[in-house]
Amino acid sequence: MVTYDIFEPGTDVNASIDSLNTNIGPIYAESWAKDKQPDYGKPFDMNVAAFVQMWLSNGIKLFVAMEDKKVVGYLIGMVFRPLPYNATVFQVEDWYARGDKEIEQGLFDFAMNAIRFIGCDEILIADRADRKPLIRGNGWKESNTYLYHRFVKA
Repeated sequence: MVTYDIFEPGTDVNASIDSLNTNIGPIYAESWAKDKQPDYGKPFDMNVAAFVQMWLSNGIKLFVAMEDKKVVGYLIGMVFRPLPYNATVFQVEDWYARGDKEIEQGLFDFAMNAIRFIGCDEILIADRADRKPLIRGNGWKESNTYLYHRFVKA
């Protein structure tokens, strides 16, 4: 049975970092190799210091799908306030569920419900053009659609 939860740091920073590395590190690297590296054309080279600092300070929210006490999917997002207007935004940065659409939808459903309790009132999701965001109801409605373009140094 798959369960969903938020993966948060505890009071012991070193134990929290070890837990993050043990539980999230392997599936995060797998996600890059199997799902994202073909799009970006770059090797996995995680900015560990920035990730850990943002996670420990609650700037990053990390939601997980667990099966038999093992992480089988995750959804990572950043919480921020936009510069020009007053809102609390949850920007979905990354998610992965090994291609299991049911777990992927479960992660989104759980996270979108949870972020309302965090105080978020907007969601931003950037994804490939061939996929539709997995937000269904739960008090959210689509307001705008933007197209992102990625440029790399020539």
